[in-house]
Order: sequence, then structure tokens, then C-alpha cells
Amino acid sequence: MGRHGAVTFKGTPLTLIGDEVKVGAAAPNFSLAYFEGGMKQDTKADLAGKPTIISVVPSLDTPVCQVQTKTFNGRLAALGDKVNALTVSLDLPFAMTRFCGAEEIKAMRSGSDYMDRSFGRDWGVLIDEIKILARAVFVIDSQGVVQYAEVVKEVADQPNYDAAIAALVCNSEHEASFAVTFDDTPLAAGEEDDGAEGVRYLELTLRSVASAASAPAEPPPPPPPPESE
Repeated sequence: MGRHGAVTFKGTPLTLIGDEVKVGAAAPNFSLAYFEGGMKQDTKADLAGKPTIISVVPSLDTPVCQVQTKTFNGRLAALGDKVNALTVSLDLPFAMTRFCGAEEIKAMRSGSDYMDRSFGRDWGVLIDEIKILARAVFVIDSQGVVQYAEVVKEVADQPNYDAAIAALVCNSEHEASFAVTFDDTPLAAGEEDDGAEGVRYLELTLRSVASAASAPAEPPPPPPPPESE
């Protein structure tokens, strides 16, 4: 099934193969390759038990994809091992490992769909005309249910970082009390977001949430006085 016009590249409409992944649905299965002392596989089952953010990029050889990966890496650092984070592309596993090593991408794992493009088809992000992945971000909860989905309309644009990370945080083990705020100041031309501001705001917000949670509850207001007859 093709969805013509689902995305554009520099204004040209393109077709995405597969059905749209929607919030509330079970996340499709996948098997992605990565290189770590040899070729290995990452599957959906490997991510079970923690909220997971999946950042999909066309290629880590391109500037926007590099910025996307480095931005998520920086902003996710404050969450540590509370979440899973995965970058997916059609780049070879060796190339993805080399990039992540050179750029010190430590908060995200990498997974390559180069074998059969099954992730692209099953998650509805494979561009039919040029056979690369569209730009997208998904958040799934610890039970494997999709909680956030964004397929960026214009492939050359960046995703909504704040919305994706807010969805991830809200599905963490502290989902009942987490609130998150990020610095949304627009980047200057040519400026890269290294995530430092996002991490700072996240840390400040978590600190204030923790303080609020530990404060004694306010007593209920006294009942109103009885009405005189």
C-alpha cells in the first residue's frame, strides 16, 4: 500500500510504502542489524520493559540526519538508562558505528535496515521512489504500544524534538509525576543543537518535580460555616 504525497523532498511529493503507524497501536516488530565486535541484531523484544524512542533518518552521511542524531543524543543523556533510544537508517552497520564513535553518540543505539528494508515497510516510512527511509520519530511504551508518532512532512526538515522527548518522559517509570520543559529558542543559521540546553531544562524540571513530590500535602480547606436560618 502506497501513500502518495505523505512526504515531500524539497517540495516534490513522494510515496511512503506501508501503513501509517498510529498512536495507541501495537508497535510493529522489527529486526535491525548493528556492528559491535561482529554483526548482531536488535529486535522489538530487546527493547521491552522500558519506554523507547526510535529516531529514523534517511542517512547519517547527511547534515540534517547528523544534527537529528546528535540533538537526541544530547537531550537524552539526562534520562540515562531509564529509557531505550535507537537511531534507524539504511546506512550499513559499519558506517553507523563509525559515525556514532566519531561523534560520541553514547545515549543512543544504532540499527540498520539495510538487509531487507522490512522496518521501512512495516513502520510505513520507506520512500518508494528513492528507496530510503523518511525522517520520523516514534515513542513506544514499556509494553510496546505506540505513544507518539511523527513522520516529518518535508524530509529535509528536522523533527519536533521537544514533543518527542516529552512523550518519552511521560511514559517513563515516573509517568504520573513527570513534566518537562525545553528551551525552544530557534537556532541561528548554521547552528547545531548539541542538546545542552535541553538537558539543563530537563534536569531543572525533574528537580522541581521531585521537590514538589516530597513536600507535605496541603491540608484540605475547612468546611463552610452552616447557613443561618
